[in-house]
Amino acid sequence: MDRTISLVVTVMDDGRVEFAWWRPEVDRYPSYRWYVSSVDECVWLMKAARTAIRELERRA
Repeated sequence: MDRTISLVVTVMDDGRVEFAWWRPEVDRYPSYRWYVSSVDECVWLMKAARTAIRELERRA
């Protein structure tokens, strides 16, 4: 089973940051989007992603 997850991070013109992610083997376009508007929210999301990656690596 392929566990690839594609992530695109975009800084929008209005200052928000969009995190869009999907599984290429299943989805053709981003199936999840999360918008944050502060540095704290952005840092929190990146830390959560790192934690999830570590857990997936531990389980592999």
